[in-house]
Amino acid sequence: MDTALSATRHYDLAFGTSSRSYLFRNPNRGVSLTDERISWVLEGAADSAPYKNVASVHLQTGGDWRNAVSHCAITFADRHVLTVTNATATGVSDDDSSRVYRDFVFDLHARLVSSKTERTVRYLAGYQGARYAIMLGCTMILGGIFVILPLLLLIRLGRFEILLTLFAGVGLMWPLVKMISNN
Repeated sequence: MDTALSATRHYDLAFGTSSRSYLFRNPNRGVSLTDERISWVLEGAADSAPYKNVASVHLQTGGDWRNAVSHCAITFADRHVLTVTNATATGVSDDDSSRVYRDFVFDLHARLVSSKTERTVRYLAGYQGARYAIMLGCTMILGGIFVILPLLLLIRLGRFEILLTLFAGVGLMWPLVKMISNN
């Protein structure tokens, strides 16, 4: 293995698993990458998996459109999912955790490539399949209701108060458009 990758690297990032999720506060922090394994400690119990068991890596952003949280969902052969994020304990991201997250993602990908496992790792990004189509469809429907309909009413009725509805519609649509464009 490349000597640049051979050292164990620890990343102070929040994570969750498919067996446990958190609503307001996530106490679990810290993921380590070694030559052969990815390791984490979930509620005091150490766990790890070899890179040869990684089936897919899915990168996605979500949360508040002004301060999106990045997610790296690592799915293992047994369908267990480890989701590493750049979120702080309270669920928001900051510049420091974003830099650490970016380093983690690059390091993980480099280690997966250099591990030369027989398994093919599937790499995914953004919304997939039906979820993306549904989000896009909802955006177009809401765009018609919040933007096109007020424009047509403005043209038909000539009342400029309708512009307030148009501006409110654009304000309501903007977060959804940003979320879809980020994914």
